[in-house]
Amino acid sequence: VNSEELSNIFRLLQAEYLYYQLRDWSSLFDILSSISNKDGPDAFFDFAFTDHQGLVVPSLSQWPQSGYTFFAWLRIESFDDPLNPQRPAKEIPPTAAVAQSTQTTPYEFNTEYRPYLYSFLAEDGTGFEVFFHQQNLCVQTNQGRDKKLQKLKFQFQTKRWYFIAITQQQHTVRRSEVSLFVDGGLKNSQGVHYPKITNMIFSHCRMGSNPLKAQFQHQRQQPFVGQMSQFYFVTEVLTEPEIQSIYQMGHNFNQTIDSKPKESQTRKDAGTFVLMGRRAVKIYFSYNPLAIKNEMYMDMVTGSRDRCMRKTKGVHEISTYHIKDTLQAIGGMKVLFPIFQLFHHPTTPSETSAEETEKVLANYQSLLTKALSLFLSLLNNPTNQQSMIYGDGFRILGHLFEKISPKFWTVEMVRQLDQIAVVTFSNEQLFHQFFLNIYLNFNIW
Repeated sequence: VNSEELSNIFRLLQAEYLYYQLRDWSSLFDILSSISNKDGPDAFFDFAFTDHQGLVVPSLSQWPQSGYTFFAWLRIESFDDPLNPQRPAKEIPPTAAVAQSTQTTPYEFNTEYRPYLYSFLAEDGTGFEVFFHQQNLCVQTNQGRDKKLQKLKFQFQTKRWYFIAITQQQHTVRRSEVSLFVDGGLKNSQGVHYPKITNMIFSHCRMGSNPLKAQFQHQRQQPFVGQMSQFYFVTEVLTEPEIQSIYQMGHNFNQTIDSKPKESQTRKDAGTFVLMGRRAVKIYFSYNPLAIKNEMYMDMVTGSRDRCMRKTKGVHEISTYHIKDTLQAIGGMKVLFPIFQLFHHPTTPSETSAEETEKVLANYQSLLTKALSLFLSLLNNPTNQQSMIYGDGFRILGHLFEKISPKFWTVEMVRQLDQIAVVTFSNEQLFHQFFLNIYLNFNIW
């Protein structure tokens, strides 16, 4: 939502624009509250609801021999097949049946929708593939035509952000394993084959889809529909505490690379970042949605032109701003004040029953609570707090509160005023203005 659209929403709250006032006000307050409770990273890759071909990663050499970790913030928009939304996905076959098959079509769901998170394959099909199936994440490792698949036990929901990390580790004595971490915690670990990849080059690499090649037995495009933050592949298996520490850094984790990008850098020169103040972790590759030029994303590790990732039609880079920041572009906190004027002269239908009157009163109380909740969420910002100080905002707000009927005040509203006191307490000047013009304004009480 840009500043012009935000301004139009506030203009719509003016009474003369609305015919069904209570219903429309409630909808607009819900929209503003949803915007103010922004979730997710500020910038991300958006994989649209089309038959896109994902992000084309350049060929990968020197893949980590003993294991790797992938992590990113992820939001699934839908698990419905964008090419055939009415067709439900079938149950995945047993792992053993997949592993032992060497036929051209190795398993019955080869034509089913399986949105790919990533796929890195060599010319003979050897490599790693991760995709969703029936809300679960599946990891498939290929050694030529020999495919071994493992379904991880965690069901993802649509339309919410997850921090996910996938580790695959090779063991020499016991079976190699894959682990799934969600929001910093380990959710499932399963044994899975780790292919022999010495001196192998993965020449068919995709993020958000699969490479459609006959030799890989992919019979259709498998586009992921959703959003993904900057993603990282590191050359070792991170521990649960280390993954938890990355999760706690929040949606906008963007680790500075300590090696300077050079045209001559190879994969051995990958940058590093420090985890938990102790250990330097080597990054294999990483791409940021904002580091783009001429439809090409720069590798954040090497910065080399030949390491650029290519976008395809249907993939977009999105940059967002919080409403707390956008608010300054349309006048600051003062644009909220006219909202409280809506409660000075409430409209009630004539000749209504006592029951209907009570219902209208409850609606106004709910709207006033929503309005104050919106004000509270936007006030929790240093720039907006300064705007309130310079504009003597609480003096104006106190004057507006005086004219609101006591019938509209509820216990929940008083609790929200207490929360405003908590938010402003660290700003002595603003807290003084709030206390003087709201708590000590006895015309309100």
